Amino acid sequence: MEVAKYIRMNLLVNKYSPINKPKRSLSSILMAALIIAIVTSMSLPSKATASTLQTKVVTANLLTLRNGPSVNYKAISYLKKGTKVSVRSYKGTWANVIVNKHIGYVSSKYLTSVYKSQPVPKPVSKSVPKPVPKPVSKPVVLPATIPVNPTAWKATDSTAFLVNSTANMQGLAYHDGFYYIGFDVGNNHGMINKYTQKGVLVKSSGPLPIGHSAELSFRPKDNHIYAANGGGSNPVIVYEVNMDATKPYIVKQIDLSKLGKAALLGIDNDSDMLVIHSASSNIGNPTFSVTDFNGKIIKQFSVSNQGIPQGMEIYNKKIYFYTNNKITVMDYTGKITNIIKLPYTGESEGLAISGTKEKPVLSVGYNNPNRIYELK
Repeated sequence: MEVAKYIRMNLLVNKYSPINKPKRSLSSILMAALIIAIVTSMSLPSKATASTLQTKVVTANLLTLRNGPSVNYKAISYLKKGTKVSVRSYKGTWANVIVNKHIGYVSSKYLTSVYKSQPVPKPVSKSVPKPVPKPVSKPVVLPATIPVNPTAWKATDSTAFLVNSTANMQGLAYHDGFYYIGFDVGNNHGMINKYTQKGVLVKSSGPLPIGHSAELSFRPKDNHIYAANGGGSNPVIVYEVNMDATKPYIVKQIDLSKLGKAALLGIDNDSDMLVIHSASSNIGNPTFSVTDFNGKIIKQFSVSNQGIPQGMEIYNKKIYFYTNNKITVMDYTGKITNIIKLPYTGESEGLAISGTKEKPVLSVGYNNPNRIYELK
């Protein structure tokens, strides 16, 4: 301001000075006016833009920062829950923000305002109210074994559904309203088909190099199917298969050839462990091995031969071992607690546990024709 005042005073002096009057020109007047304007503008206080920004906090676990107001724009960065951002403007449901030296767009529905914490008022009364006890939920009581009623079963049981395939049916698994059926399609390849409980085909894996696909089991922890290659002369190998993919594929294989041959499997989903059936051949005395999903053996026991191995499942620390027209129930020490005989014709092919955990139902597969019975 002092500089501007000085220049204006000098211009006034020059205007009335007889000495300088002849030397004045239009250009000098314009130059003086320009200097006054520049100095005056520099002397004014600058406008603070930061005061117009809104501070918000990210509420999503991981919020994408994009270079435009749409999910079609490229991601710039990812903001963790609790990250503070400065909102410049809004475009529809998108906020233009500044964060960590980045400028971009985020969905405004995952932002919330920042409030200063208010002081907690002191309690007026010194008495402390008694806490209200929370209702205690009753634990789910599981049946010790899966209930069966053999007297109600008939060879033409209406609970069966015919499998719409003439391929060599083998393993069987169940999860969340769907059956998974393994087929031996030859040349050391198997195929896994997914069906509704009414027998409607939902998806097929197509041929995969999983051997005989003698038995299947579902693991909810990773939502994958595990398949045992099977066969009385084939060393034990377990395959992990992703059936949720557009084109199902083998995730990995677990080599358990040290256990022998004639592989079947079940999954103890309560303890997240594999239970493997193996023997020297299909007619040898079987050994059951409890392992982790890397093949480390945790427990083993053997029993006498119960018949040609056809299927296996685990429920409440009990092994349900399926041979032709017979299910042998045993615990993890090999103690047999029940034997269930079945009235159906054809070769037994695969065992699964359907229904719910609280109300489980044994389901068994047969061939000629391919079909499944729910043993209610």
